[in-house]
Amino acid sequence: MKKKSIFGCLAIVCLLLVLIPPVMTRAEKHSLITWEKKSKNVVSMYLELQEKEAFEEIKAFSLTLNFDSKEDLSKEPVFKFGSDFKGEKVSVHEERYNEEDQTMKLYVAGRDTVLEKGEKVLLGTITIKSDENVTISVDENDFQVVDRLHEKGMITEFGDYEPYEMILKKEEETTNPETEAPPSYNDSSDEDEEEIYEYEVQPQKEEAPEPNGQWMQNEKGWWFEALDGSYPADSWYECSWNGFKAWYYFNAEGYMNSGWFTDRDGNTYFLHDQNDSRAGSMYTGWNWINGKCYYFQDTPAPNRPVGSMIKNEMTPDGYMVNENGEWIIDGNVQVKQ
Repeated sequence: MKKKSIFGCLAIVCLLLVLIPPVMTRAEKHSLITWEKKSKNVVSMYLELQEKEAFEEIKAFSLTLNFDSKEDLSKEPVFKFGSDFKGEKVSVHEERYNEEDQTMKLYVAGRDTVLEKGEKVLLGTITIKSDENVTISVDENDFQVVDRLHEKGMITEFGDYEPYEMILKKEEETTNPETEAPPSYNDSSDEDEEEIYEYEVQPQKEEAPEPNGQWMQNEKGWWFEALDGSYPADSWYECSWNGFKAWYYFNAEGYMNSGWFTDRDGNTYFLHDQNDSRAGSMYTGWNWINGKCYYFQDTPAPNRPVGSMIKNEMTPDGYMVNENGEWIIDGNVQVKQ
């Protein structure tokens, strides 16, 4: 009888030893960031707040993606936000890929909670076209958040997070590299157009300005929600968000303007029209726009608002512009090739 009891206990112990490791393995796999391979060069990225994370609910956040490769990527990575972060109450934005640092910044903000504990959400998908393997990671020192009480902080609990290695083995060369055509600087690709479309950005202060609201977006465009819940409309408004502060103009419905704009007094302005973190911001000083150079008032002056374009006279630094505001020398418009 005793032998049967002993054998029964041993059987139970063996069963527990078999079952416990899988349970522990599942627990160890909890991670703030998880990846799901879709194809050779496409991966989905998911977020899930960890139990030990101090923040229970998050209204806005930004994170930095790193792309580690032995050689520079021939084409920029493409990021598309998932359906979990698309809607009338949520605004999303990604900065253009930084080739020098091999990074891309993502921003998400909403009127209501966009991340909360207990929910796993699809942030988006990443597509990379390259002949070299690429390791995708998130900068653990730059995951900034704002909670529902408008308190700012950093995500600290990443769980068992691991970077994702995208295997894109380079095929052997089938042609002699010496026969390849040299790069053309007259190419009309998007990259070259943006290089021609240069503009000066006013230097920011070392200490980032405090945010006075948050950007929101729907199918009609962008608007700005101030901290008190109000929305600027049919007026100028100085917006500060994510370390960038600038003047913007909002139409009668409260949506941000971009491109050329003339106010009721006949003053002409240019509002940044590229789809990046400075979209809609007012230009000041000298700026190249579509190959021509213009000067926009950069200091207060009598009867001349800051940001208004100077026309048909000499600029404060001694250059002439014509009736269209274009920089001229001996009557000839200066064009940047």
